[in-house]
Amino acid sequence: MRHPKPIMAQPGQTAQGNRPGPMAKTRARIHRIRPISRAFLLALGGGLGALSGACSGGESGLVLGRPLPELQAGSAGSAGTGPSFEAGGTDALSSAGEPSMAGAPDVGAAGSMQTTGSDPAWIADTCTPPIDFENRDTTAQGNLFTDAVPDPSLLVWAASHAACRTLFHNASEVKPVTKLSLVVEDYAGVAGTADNLVHISTRYLKSVADRGADLRLEITGILHFAVSLVYENQGADGDAAPPGWLIVGIADYVRLESGYIDRATRMKGGAYDSSSQTTAFFLDYLATTSPSIVYSLNQRLAPSAPLWNNDVFTTLLGADLDTLWAGYQSTL
Repeated sequence: MRHPKPIMAQPGQTAQGNRPGPMAKTRARIHRIRPISRAFLLALGGGLGALSGACSGGESGLVLGRPLPELQAGSAGSAGTGPSFEAGGTDALSSAGEPSMAGAPDVGAAGSMQTTGSDPAWIADTCTPPIDFENRDTTAQGNLFTDAVPDPSLLVWAASHAACRTLFHNASEVKPVTKLSLVVEDYAGVAGTADNLVHISTRYLKSVADRGADLRLEITGILHFAVSLVYENQGADGDAAPPGWLIVGIADYVRLESGYIDRATRMKGGAYDSSSQTTAFFLDYLATTSPSIVYSLNQRLAPSAPLWNNDVFTTLLGADLDTLWAGYQSTL
């Protein structure tokens, strides 16, 4: 049985042995992962399809933008000791079926990072942080991740570039991410994001493998959603009630734009805030007439922005949310 060891990758190096890669940069010191206090935590309790269920009813909790006492990291090889969090409220995940990802972009099965050739240089320069990776599951279940993703840094960087490409126009708008940590371990759930730390559950990955789904594709979709939350603006400083439905919807919009949600899964009904995937489809509709709408909304959620009010949509698009939603529904 293999014993996964912590891997620390620098920009321009692969996570396996820190071999030289295509984007060599100045080395930065990597620190080990410590428990995070007062974190913004996204706790995903369903399948990748259930990522779309944020803000809907159910048992599995999603906590976003709430101060948490501590995020506890589980010990290596200990089953059921994933990140602890204070679940509650109505921000739960649905049990929606998993969307097809047919036609999703190739994320480099051989280990090479796929990037958009037209990306400006600032995206690679600003959004390629050092990666601290650790697989804490020493069982065959943990090996599922290692076998599917031999070089996790490449997928994390691809997700980082997608987030920056979609949400920002220049480097000055991107909040500093000096390190991004990815921890894979056995716990009940799917994935979690807290500050610059992303967790993925090997227990969930086993369920994916058991049903014969493409594990690498599943992990890539999860990372696009979770890493987007690392970069995305989370609301104005002092805003006690930022629009969680919009924040997770924007993260799923990045996943949609990157090809990891099938537009054919759109369905009539619901509400603009009924799930993150529904919100992503709604934003996609709005972008057909206002291509910069997601960028503008993300800017309106910046720390220095005024407190959030749904009237932002009227200001940006000339119609209130209910009118815009009705227009989207009429197209389905």
